[in-house]
Amino acid sequence: MATGRYIEQGTFYSFLMKLDQDGTPDFLRAYGDTNQYSSGYGVIPVPGGYALTGATTVMKNSFQDYPDVFLIRTDAQGDTVWARTYHGTNNDGSENASSIVQMYDDVGFTIAVASMSYPTVGFVPNKHVLLRTDANGNMTAVRSYNNGGSHYPYITKPKGDVGVLMSGFTTNYEPGVNNMFKPIVILTDDALNSGCNETDRLAQTVMEIPNLQVRLPAYVVASGGSLVNSTVSGDIVWTDTVLCANILDPCSTNGISAFASDAQFTGDVRYDATQGAIIFSGFDASPWRADLFDVTGRHLASASTMRPLPVPANSATAMYVVLVRSGARQQTFRIAVVPN
Repeated sequence: MATGRYIEQGTFYSFLMKLDQDGTPDFLRAYGDTNQYSSGYGVIPVPGGYALTGATTVMKNSFQDYPDVFLIRTDAQGDTVWARTYHGTNNDGSENASSIVQMYDDVGFTIAVASMSYPTVGFVPNKHVLLRTDANGNMTAVRSYNNGGSHYPYITKPKGDVGVLMSGFTTNYEPGVNNMFKPIVILTDDALNSGCNETDRLAQTVMEIPNLQVRLPAYVVASGGSLVNSTVSGDIVWTDTVLCANILDPCSTNGISAFASDAQFTGDVRYDATQGAIIFSGFDASPWRADLFDVTGRHLASASTMRPLPVPANSATAMYVVLVRSGARQQTFRIAVVPN
């Protein structure tokens, strides 16, 4: 199967092409509307047909408007069974869907989207978004992952069919440095939760039902050219940054972007096994807040430092306490705690 965009008399249509094992087309279908823009980016086989996603302006006034996500369900010959578009509620939003997976035996789909439909800032203001539907294309969940982004995230189902694995690019690696693209990988659970600075966007997303034209465009089969294999492994130096396991990182779930590197505080932080809690003593009169995180950056509990901070049962042996002292100058401290 192949998808992309097909140009006919100045109109960009999404296309779906099925090839046999020798590369000969079985059929070619194009979807869109006159004087509008549409481009397919992801296609998968489903029982009885195919599911196609991408970006389109068919529900907008002009092909120059910002596009929406589309999802088309077809039969085995590429004719539409139904079609849906999705977009955010703000006027200057933009969606570019880039890949799709089917969830659990035709009960629905998850689409990876680079979106500007939700409040964003930065050198590239797209956010990675996952949009989930039921088997008929009705939205059931929408999440944005606010770690900076670029176009065209890709998703797949990880081993065990739990959640989805999304890869893409982020510009959020260092505070104040937002113009460098680096790869990012996000793993979610079945509810699309990653535990990493995400936002529920279902209430801010709209579904519409487009009236798509289906065309059978002419095509020419040709051959030629050559393929050259190459490698770039020698040109890349691999390093890794665990964005949400390192709570010093600005995208960590605690939302704090600056940590005092050499500040000191007066007080004691320790784990009390009899209480199953982190105990604080000897702190000054400043307003303190304490947050407990596991090593993946997931938030476990909160408390003022005047009270014990309960450690949830079956927690990992290594945790971090983040102390925030408010006042004229906020200070933040990160402390490793290893329960006995």
